[in-house]
Amino acid sequence: MNARYLEFNIGSHEQVFSNDSYKNMNIGKNILIGNSADPANNHLDIIEMIDPAHIDQCCKIYCPLSYAITNINYVEHVINEGNSKFGSNFVPLNKYLNKKDYTEIVASCDVVVLNQHRSQGILSAFAAFYFRKTLFLNRKNPFYDYVINLGMNVFTIDSDLNLKDRLSEKQLDENSKIYRDHFNEKKVFLKYKNLVN
Repeated sequence: MNARYLEFNIGSHEQVFSNDSYKNMNIGKNILIGNSADPANNHLDIIEMIDPAHIDQCCKIYCPLSYAITNINYVEHVINEGNSKFGSNFVPLNKYLNKKDYTEIVASCDVVVLNQHRSQGILSAFAAFYFRKTLFLNRKNPFYDYVINLGMNVFTIDSDLNLKDRLSEKQLDENSKIYRDHFNEKKVFLKYKNLVN
């Protein structure tokens, strides 16, 4: 078998974040956990690992649960656990949001936590890079190795998740620059071209 690896992605950062209203969406101290209701997000592990002492009283913990619903009992369990531990700070997103509304929520967060073991929630990760947010990834996720090889800065989700950890301004700037350089329209066009040639 003579196969070769071709890098490919759908959409450039200009296409995904082209709206001028996104340019000022950098203020926020909230937290995003996961990207969908899929149990592969491992929400319950993250809820258990977060120390409430690391959470500001006015901080919201957003948890998208509006699509990829395969088990409604799991969704209800996540909501119950989140409410039990964090009270009104826990905000389950159980209604579908359009891209702009969802992007505004991500932009309102200071931290994005994606605990999947496979490549999921990539738009949420890209939004974290674009809007200069601290991103936590599971080391088992192949996307972690991918972004590390690009030179990006992320924290890993180990046995202890310290949400007091933050990337420096320099690291956030580096992430944003790498994302914009690697996923711009010109680079994406070349990936399409390589795919069909």
